[in-house]
Amino acid sequence: MIISEYPPFFETKKLNLFKVILILLLSTLLLFSYTKPVSAANGTACAGLGPFGLPGLDLPPEQIGEWGEVLTFPVPAIHSIVLSSGKVLFWLNALPPYLFDPLTETYEVAQSPAFDTSVDFFCAGHATMADGRVMVAGGTVTGAGTTGIPDAFIFDPVTETWEKTASMAESRWYPTITTLLDGRILSTSGRIIPGSPSINALFPEIYDPELGTWTTLTSAGRNQPLYPFTYALPDGTAVDSGPGNVYTLDVASEEPIWTRITNIIFTSGGAGESSAMYKINQILKIGSVDSVTGDLDRALVLDMSQPSPAWREIPPMNFPRRRADIVLLANGKAMVTGGAIATQNDHDCAVYASEIWDPETEEFTVVASQDQARIYHSTSVLLPDGRILTSGGEGVSGGKTAEIYSPPYLFKGVRPVISNMPTAANYGTSFTVDTADAPDIASISLLRPAAITHNFDENQRFLSLDFTVGEGQLTVTAPAAENTPPGDYMLFLINTNGAVSVAKFIRLTAIDTDLDGIFDHEDNCTLAANGPLILDAGGNSQLDTDNDGFGNMCDADLNNDNIVNSLDLGLFKIRFSTTDADADINGDGIVNSLDLGLFKSLFFKPPGPSGPLP
Repeated sequence: MIISEYPPFFETKKLNLFKVILILLLSTLLLFSYTKPVSAANGTACAGLGPFGLPGLDLPPEQIGEWGEVLTFPVPAIHSIVLSSGKVLFWLNALPPYLFDPLTETYEVAQSPAFDTSVDFFCAGHATMADGRVMVAGGTVTGAGTTGIPDAFIFDPVTETWEKTASMAESRWYPTITTLLDGRILSTSGRIIPGSPSINALFPEIYDPELGTWTTLTSAGRNQPLYPFTYALPDGTAVDSGPGNVYTLDVASEEPIWTRITNIIFTSGGAGESSAMYKINQILKIGSVDSVTGDLDRALVLDMSQPSPAWREIPPMNFPRRRADIVLLANGKAMVTGGAIATQNDHDCAVYASEIWDPETEEFTVVASQDQARIYHSTSVLLPDGRILTSGGEGVSGGKTAEIYSPPYLFKGVRPVISNMPTAANYGTSFTVDTADAPDIASISLLRPAAITHNFDENQRFLSLDFTVGEGQLTVTAPAAENTPPGDYMLFLINTNGAVSVAKFIRLTAIDTDLDGIFDHEDNCTLAANGPLILDAGGNSQLDTDNDGFGNMCDADLNNDNIVNSLDLGLFKIRFSTTDADADINGDGIVNSLDLGLFKSLFFKPPGPSGPLP
């Protein structure tokens, strides 16, 4: 089944000329205090009106933050990915890619992927994987305009080398690559070849890291917009939140199909807008472009946890923007950088002032202005030290430069320090963070490292973690699996003054201690194999006869008094040589000496060890 998203993606609802003029006048008046006269190229959409947001606000950095000096980059950073090493992998077309070190603010040439043909990673998609490596898929046939490629490579941040993996079934230019809750990688949309009309990839594909292969979802054909805003949701589905109408895809189904959730709300169908999932199930969408009204300052949110999700308009941005970046900050707020008030490639239309959005008040606040224009093809990422790296962009300014922004939370006094913490944790378990600042910690944030291109990062994710305070340490609860795709995350401490620590990386993963094919957070017996990889006579994987949450393989507490003792042994003897399911601890269909051996190992112990109680 194929669902067409074109031409609705390009449909517009005409607004009257009066509103067009009003928007331009209000924008000019609003920005007057931020602008200075410049000579603009004649004939451009914004000639003589800008620059927008210069000079910036004259306020202390604890209120508006601060931009550092302009750095020189070798190429426009059209693709930027934060690695678990703390470095940033960036490229124009990956011939070659580069590595930027935020600590030294220097870059170096990285190894180039060994492409088989004349192709490159310009306009590819990418995502960090469960093991910390980076999947890059799709791209462009060199010199062939917008013709896509099927190639896929994996970058290892430890060895800083590329590995070729299986190619996708379809070529894709402008695909979205989303890490799913089970660690698989979803590829959606992407152009195969240009033309009138162009031919796009209709069917999503899923990459299995264990098998190293792609599977085409032939039941989920749909003509999507390019670079769709596709996120992984806690219920196991993926949501395409635009541009265009909103659909969900049940990726766990044997025959996944797209289900339409709600309609578009931007008059243009979303061309030029930006998006971020700022909290679990919560999606922010900003800006747009319309052939009649010009670029917009509109902002909307979508709550996918509601029975009938629908876009809700919130207070607008202070500047109209097209092709802006949204970066989730360490304190849970979202920063908007760059963009243009009109033509996306026009340097004269660039917006230099940044804004920070507060999810609690749903309002945008203007903060410091950057020096360079960051319009189409710009990228912005959160660094492990809490700063924001922004780079790239079209036009005579920007491009081969970068700037680093220090948010207000870096000017709130002494920063808390993480002295030690584990490098990995299992879902839902507790772990310890050592810090001398424990009594002053107000919150703990967890953010997935950025992997952005074309003003969108489908894998950004923010979570606030529960914790308790001890002497010189914090006991932190790892998030649930349904909220957190496996992989590396940055953990930040935030004190009562709002100061943010330098992050340390932690890998959240699904551990399978007994290697029975069921991850520990779902396994009712973690130290004795009782999953689908274990062949037993009755096929009773995860058998829990007394329904106490402890699988029979770990539960010899036959009388359910929460201890395995002589009373249970008496019951066991009575049931010996029978088919009693409670006493048949290994689930082979008979109570025998094998079960007795397991019984002895559990004697004088409470039921378990096991996964969480139901």
